[in-house]
Amino acid sequence: MSIFRDFGKAAGGNAAPVTTALVVAIVGTFLLIWLKAMPLSMLDDLAFNTQAALVKPWTFLTYPFVTGAMTGTIGVLFICMWLWWVGGAVERDLGSAKYLVVWFVISVLRALGVLLGALVLQLPGNSTGAWSCIAALTVMWGTRNPTSTILLFMIVPIQGKWLAWLSAALLFFQTQPPQLAPFAALPLFLAYLFAANKLPITYSRYDRRYTASTKKSERYDRKYYEEVRRREQDRTERERLRKLFESSVKDDDKK
Repeated sequence: MSIFRDFGKAAGGNAAPVTTALVVAIVGTFLLIWLKAMPLSMLDDLAFNTQAALVKPWTFLTYPFVTGAMTGTIGVLFICMWLWWVGGAVERDLGSAKYLVVWFVISVLRALGVLLGALVLQLPGNSTGAWSCIAALTVMWGTRNPTSTILLFMIVPIQGKWLAWLSAALLFFQTQPPQLAPFAALPLFLAYLFAANKLPITYSRYDRRYTASTKKSERYDRKYYEEVRRREQDRTERERLRKLFESSVKDDDKK
C-alpha cells in the first residue's frame, strides 16, 4: 500500500490534478488490457480508425488512453513519466481548466489530421496512444523554455528547444502508415504558435496581463513621443519666425 500512499503524496504536491487524472486513466486502461479484462471489441471502440471515424466520433477523444496496446509496459511507464513531468509543468502555466481543453483539442486535431491525410492519399489510418498529446505539450514547454536544460533519462543534458524537436521526431516516425505523418504532425505546429503567442488566444493569464501592460506602456510611450515631436516642431517654427522677424528689422534699419 505504500506505493499508493507515495503516489498520493506526489500527486498532491504536483499541483496538476488533470495531469494526475490523465496518468491514472492511461495506467488504468493499460491494466485492463494487460489483465485481458477489456474485450477486444471495446478496445476497437476506443482506438481511432479513419474507416470508422464518423460511426465512432468519440474515438477522436478516447484513443490517447489506448496506450499499452502498442508500447508495452516499458512504453507506458516512459509515457506516464514524461506526461507527469511536462504535462504538470504546462498545466501549472495554463491552469487546469484550460489545460484540459488544450489536451482534448490536440487529441481532436491529431485525429482530424490523420483523417484528412487518409482521405487525400486514399489510405487507411489509425491512431492510438497518448504520445501525440504529450509531444504537443512538450513542444509548448520547449517553446516557452528554449534554453532550459534537463537530463534526459537522468543522463543526457538537452535544452528545451531540442527536446521539442525530439518529441516531434518521435511522433513523426511512429505514425503509421508513414505517408500520414505530415498530416498527423499538424497539431505540433499549432502548439508552437499557441505557446509563442502567435494565435489570438494567449498562452496563459500571465501573458495576458503582460500583453495588456505592454500595450498600455507602448500607448503611453507613443503619446509621449508625439507630444515631444509636436513641441519640437512648435519650437522650430517659433525659431524660424523669430529669425524672419529679426531679418526684416535689420533690412528696415539699413534702409
